Amino acid sequence: MGWRGTLRAINAANRRSARAADQRRRQIEMHRRAQEKYHARLSADMEAEDHTLLVEQLRTMHCDCGPTWDWQALAREAQPLPLPVQQEEAAMLHRAMNYEPSRLDKLIRRSEKIRAQLFDEAKAARERDEQRAAASASHHAGRVQEWQERKALAEAILGGDPEAMVEVVEENNPFDEIAFLGSTIELRKKEGKSFELDLYTRGSNVIPTEIKTVTQAGKLSVRKMPVGQYQELYQDYVCGCAFRVAREMFALLSLDDVYVTAYADMLNPATGHIEETPVLSAQFMRATFERLSFDRLDPSDALVNVRHVMDFRKTKGFAPIIPLVP
Repeated sequence: MGWRGTLRAINAANRRSARAADQRRRQIEMHRRAQEKYHARLSADMEAEDHTLLVEQLRTMHCDCGPTWDWQALAREAQPLPLPVQQEEAAMLHRAMNYEPSRLDKLIRRSEKIRAQLFDEAKAARERDEQRAAASASHHAGRVQEWQERKALAEAILGGDPEAMVEVVEENNPFDEIAFLGSTIELRKKEGKSFELDLYTRGSNVIPTEIKTVTQAGKLSVRKMPVGQYQELYQDYVCGCAFRVAREMFALLSLDDVYVTAYADMLNPATGHIEETPVLSAQFMRATFERLSFDRLDPSDALVNVRHVMDFRKTKGFAPIIPLVP
């Protein structure tokens, strides 16, 4: 092959190498785009799911509740009895006093030494018995003190002691989920078997103003939430929080009724400032709650079961109200 043939062969090899490099670059680019598309879809799915979960949480605030406390059972609880303590000394003394030396013990004259060792072991066993008895007595005294405190607290709760009830509420803090979403609870007044609470929802800070979904192409779609849908979600959140507060109070304390007044951030046209304004006030009765199925009810519609005051319109939202007076 002459020099022209050699040159053509070299050029052909160079073209093949360039085509292979281009193919590798295209494959890398396709892989990069696929990764970007995958991560974009994953991010869109997660953001849309977070939005859906938030809306679901806002709509179902009334569905969950802490455990019910049985104050009657705590008041009737019997005083704890001392726990049995293992005794070693008697068995060791019996062994020492009934020791019979073997022929070998007699032969090498170690009977008395062994007997003395057995009595020493009995003495050590008595010391261990005394230590266990002291520890058991201390433990039992602590259990008795705790029982006395539980019994006194239960009797105070059943007797309607306001300080005891406030202490139980503050110690157990049953409103964690509501607080997580920015709302706060204030115990305003306690009389007999009735409680008054103020619920500051601050819903405008947590109610989403947008709807987030994922398109068929895997992209995040964000659009403004219609006014009516926003106001209905806001209403369900406020009403659900009010029901939740009452449920937690009934589960925690021995109450007949709970007054809840919910506040929302609203513009005061007289001052031009955003102020916490009462928008819902309801008297929740224990007897009524026992008939409700909270997993299936709508919190806004369920207010028909209780005495309440609320001025709400789907197009305008909440309007100020005058709270109920017990």
